[in-house]
Amino acid sequence: MATGQQLYQTDCARCHGENGAGGIKVDTAVAADLRQPQLGPMYGNDPARLRRAIIEGLDQDGKPLDVAMPRWNGVLSESQVGDIIAYLQTLR
Repeated sequence: MATGQQLYQTDCARCHGENGAGGIKVDTAVAADLRQPQLGPMYGNDPARLRRAIIEGLDQDGKPLDVAMPRWNGVLSESQVGDIIAYLQTLR
């Protein structure tokens, strides 16, 4: 959990907030709320869809997220993405 939290704080918090509440305007987009229970239903309670959002920048329907969302493919490892997802599941 500590690794996921550290990665989140380093790579995600500037847009999604320290506690994952989102609402921060980034260019023309507003960062999503990544806390539970909002996050689970947003991605159909499917960690693979959430992984795809992080790595490929695709939403729950496979459509591109706003360009403000970084595509972490090649930057974060599969393990690191898994750690971030595990940490996100603790946010309330």
